[in-house]
Amino acid sequence: MDRLTMNSRLNSISGLDFKILPEGDTRGRCAVIGKALATWIGKAERPFTQLDARDIDLPDIRAWLTANGAVDEKVDLLWLADGTGAELQLSDVLDRWEDLYYPGADDIAIEPHSHSYLLIVDHEERLTLLR
Repeated sequence: MDRLTMNSRLNSISGLDFKILPEGDTRGRCAVIGKALATWIGKAERPFTQLDARDIDLPDIRAWLTANGAVDEKVDLLWLADGTGAELQLSDVLDRWEDLYYPGADDIAIEPHSHSYLLIVDHEERLTLLR
């Protein structure tokens, strides 16, 4: 999804408060996350927790995130394949999950401004929380 499409998608969500992140920043971050992800998970060099979310509802995802230390704060939502991103509240991401994340198409990363974790959600609806 290019920046114009992302901006259009975000603007179409009523009441969503967001800020588009600079393209130079997001492209580099998405590339680094993509390369590092295989190393972290493949070698288990960093603690991670996974959740298969294919057959569960959003309240279960919220509960899993809360149980793993996620709090409502500003986050950067990054669409990894496209190198685009936006700043939002985590609660807004979760409240509008179906508008922001398309299973089967999107691989996204959610990075809180506290940098306390990195959440990767792949196109197969697998959530990986790295600390």
